[in-house]
Amino acid sequence: MKHIWSILCKRSVIDNETNLVSLFDSLEQLDITVDKNKLGAEKKITIPIDFEIVSFWVDNNTNKDREFEIRINLFDPNNKKLSTLSGRHKMKKGIKRLRNRAKIKGLILTTEGRYLFKVKIKEGNKYKKVAEIPLDIDIKYKLL
Repeated sequence: MKHIWSILCKRSVIDNETNLVSLFDSLEQLDITVDKNKLGAEKKITIPIDFEIVSFWVDNNTNKDREFEIRINLFDPNNKKLSTLSGRHKMKKGIKRLRNRAKIKGLILTTEGRYLFKVKIKEGNKYKKVAEIPLDIDIKYKLL
């Protein structure tokens, strides 16, 4: 299984007739405003945003069904792991290409800076990193 690309976007649509994917509003940076008085003791903020990570995979070994597991970890600018999302996917016999969409609700933030979504595929008993998707966060604080 070979990873070709992954992208972070607000939403994606797959056309039923052509099977083509359209990616909308790719995310590279978010500017947010937060009430400083509402920060909890853990100093984590959950932003109510829906987004997707869409990945494209290819495999030339098409003479049998193949299953694989993907894991996506989110790391903050201090390299602290904030969340993990994983899923199993199947490529049927004769299929060479696969797109998968991880739909995510809410984004956990700890500070401003560059967050990384690390996409990994399970190979044997270990996970191999195949992509890093950066998301820059700029936080403005307001006092109420």
